[in-house]
Amino acid sequence: MRNKLIALLVFAVSQLVYSQDIKIPEEKITGEDLRIEKSEIFIRQHSIHDIRFPSVPMLPEKSSSENGTEISPDSVETKLPDYTLFEEGRRHVGFSAGSNTSAVLEIFCPVIGKDTGSLYDLEISAGSGYRHNDETAGISFGYLFESRANKFSAGMDTGYLQLPGPDNNPFDLNRNYFLINTSYSHSWPSGVSAQLGQSFRNIDGTETNYSSAGLFYSISGISFNTGIERYDVLGEGFSETSFSQAAFKEGRNFKLGGAVKKIEGHDVKFLPLLEFVPVPGLSVDIEGFYRTPDLWKELVSCNYKEIREFALAPEEEYRLGLSWGMEKETFGFSLKIAHGYIENSYTWADFDANGLYEPVASNYRKTAVNLNLNRSLFGNLSFFIDAEREFPDKDIFFYPEEQYDAGFVWKRSPLAFKIWASHKGDRIFPGTKLEAVTLFNAELKSLNNEKMEWIAGISNIGGKKYPLVPGYPAEERKIYVTVKFYF
Repeated sequence: MRNKLIALLVFAVSQLVYSQDIKIPEEKITGEDLRIEKSEIFIRQHSIHDIRFPSVPMLPEKSSSENGTEISPDSVETKLPDYTLFEEGRRHVGFSAGSNTSAVLEIFCPVIGKDTGSLYDLEISAGSGYRHNDETAGISFGYLFESRANKFSAGMDTGYLQLPGPDNNPFDLNRNYFLINTSYSHSWPSGVSAQLGQSFRNIDGTETNYSSAGLFYSISGISFNTGIERYDVLGEGFSETSFSQAAFKEGRNFKLGGAVKKIEGHDVKFLPLLEFVPVPGLSVDIEGFYRTPDLWKELVSCNYKEIREFALAPEEEYRLGLSWGMEKETFGFSLKIAHGYIENSYTWADFDANGLYEPVASNYRKTAVNLNLNRSLFGNLSFFIDAEREFPDKDIFFYPEEQYDAGFVWKRSPLAFKIWASHKGDRIFPGTKLEAVTLFNAELKSLNNEKMEWIAGISNIGGKKYPLVPGYPAEERKIYVTVKFYF
């Protein structure tokens, strides 16, 4: 693996000489939780090419200090005034290591000027995996720039992951990838703004590109959003273009409007929008989504998925939601209830029995309930729960209908200790059903150290054996440690 990583580093440097299109890595060491964060396999992924509306605040915004900078009492993270891109932390070098010889090195460097800000982020990762032929290695470099009128971001991510295959039919395959993402937006004093973006991916020689352009403006108190998007599979002669026109009216506690969107080769759709906040903490909303699926990114972070069909039907969703939240010094909660209709929601299943899971479209209605609660019990001890339960009108492959994290946090400077349970409900696949699984985890974290932070943890303390999906065992007990040095 050492030789492969060296070759990978040489390749990445050669690419950087010719390209400044760089991406902040999606797996990074973050401020509140210093572990290496990876995409949760059960979270439904949405396309970046949705029509965007600014949201109505549910709760009154907390007042900031006089100079606009706030420091949390149990975190050294600092929020920087006026710039939205630089709230993730101060300059640092971070290192993470875990069982199965996994390691990540990150250099995170924001640079703040009087009227501008920029961010540089380099990450190098490698791991031997917990199965045969399960190595991964990657290099990411990202750059962001923001001023009052301009925002620019660019990123590059390159590497490989091996495909171990199912237990009963192991593979000896590699998947190589090279990704580039860029975006730029400009705002004029008149309130008009424009945005451009693109996302290019080369995964095992299959090249795809998603591009978008948008214009945002207001006329007589009504805000408009005009957009065009395009999806290309290079070398295959396939492309798909979509157009949208949105308009909405915004008041003190409401937003009302909608959009008309046309995707090439498919019907025109009207997407409603309503957000209403009758009292602080209570919100009612109606939303519609209609988008070209963007599932290629999942092939980079998952070694049991594949995509064979380029032309996937658009995802469509209409949702009515009710949210209620409250935040006090010793107690906070949010409750969200939503009912919706989903057409062409993509899950994953191995219908052709080749050992790799491909996208499967489903049409269904569902009601979903989400509860997030945290409560100080006594002294330095608090309790938290983050739970979600879905009630679909039919069986849906891959995703559990319920999942939750619940546990306790004990804080006493300079340490914090967290112990919790993670539960995933039953999951259904063609011809089989995976039983629910509950895992127990623990973490110990340093607090209030301006020069260094660290965290050590154990996932799946009991070493429980269970499958990620049929044929693919999940990692058992994992020990990890992360250290961040600030400069």
